[in-house]
Amino acid sequence: MMRWMPFAFLLLQLAADAKKAPEPAKEALASAQRQVREVYRAEYAARGADAKRLLAEKLLRKALESRADLPVFHVLLREARDLAVESGSTETAVKAVEEVCASFEVDAVAWKTAAAEALAKSARAPGDAAALVEFALAAGSEAVAVDDYKAARRMAETAGAAAKRAKDGALLASSSKDFGEEVAALQRKFEAVQPSLEILKKDPKSSAANLAVGKFLCFAKGEWKKGLPHLARGSDAAYISVAERDLACGPEPEQQTEVGNDWWEAAQASSGPEKSAMRARGATWYARALPGLSALARDKALARIEELAEEGFPRPRPGVERPAGLAVARFNGKDLQGWKPVSGAWRVAAGNLASTGGNENRFLRSYVETTWVRITFEFLGG
Repeated sequence: MMRWMPFAFLLLQLAADAKKAPEPAKEALASAQRQVREVYRAEYAARGADAKRLLAEKLLRKALESRADLPVFHVLLREARDLAVESGSTETAVKAVEEVCASFEVDAVAWKTAAAEALAKSARAPGDAAALVEFALAAGSEAVAVDDYKAARRMAETAGAAAKRAKDGALLASSSKDFGEEVAALQRKFEAVQPSLEILKKDPKSSAANLAVGKFLCFAKGEWKKGLPHLARGSDAAYISVAERDLACGPEPEQQTEVGNDWWEAAQASSGPEKSAMRARGATWYARALPGLSALARDKALARIEELAEEGFPRPRPGVERPAGLAVARFNGKDLQGWKPVSGAWRVAAGNLASTGGNENRFLRSYVETTWVRITFEFLGG
């Protein structure tokens, strides 16, 4: 029997941040609202959830055709959101809110958390409830990125409540519970690091404070770009050394592998989330180096990425550097039929790729930014 080991490389294609427009003035928005409600007066007069859902979908389409008129564009999106919320149409409400946040200078966390909490009262269909779980967890992750842990906790609670009404509710409820626990742990660490942040305002060179802040940003939040300079100015010689090499690392595969090895070895002296974070950082560099490595070096890097996959990659959040968007998938050698797993079917739920067949199949991380997937099968002989 020939054996094949498939590795799933999730290639992230991140859209560049588009320039956002300021929110139109209140007077302009009020005038645009009067225009919209006059044009669609008959549809607004219709009663019932179905009528509101259809009008929400129509206004969303019209909004996307009206980008040049910013007040009208904004109002159409806002009206589509409100009608979608009233009718429990999660997908339309989410699209409208995401478009507002992508197009205008607004408090995205406030917009998204408010929409999620409103949808929690109206989204009753299993499909709408499942979509709400996804949206609430994503909104909670954005709240964590800006250290708004109160909002993040509310989103965990919203997701958990919605999961009870959703199809595959057990999987979604588990993800919601995990997220809530993660938020609580992060909040405790955030509160603990506040004295160090205050010290750095007065003394940016404080080695002890830099170490504490660097460990929080890198190991707890996964914000390596922000955290590495602090670790390099910290009081721990081991962290200083590896952080400096990480910051100076260039495009050469051998150098990237060395930095990956540095983090992997540094992790051996740690445990728990800190150890996993350092291993994930090592995997980031391994994944970047893979295309240019020799066969032996490549096998070693892949073996370590595979080992990390057993632990699970860090939860994808805004601001968090993922391991180069790489996940590892295993399939039964007798059943290599595209995406077909050993049993059940693959399903994305709450940011995770999981099998409905239960524990026979690997439980994998997925990423909302992923736009396509390439599967490479590694022949192992036999």
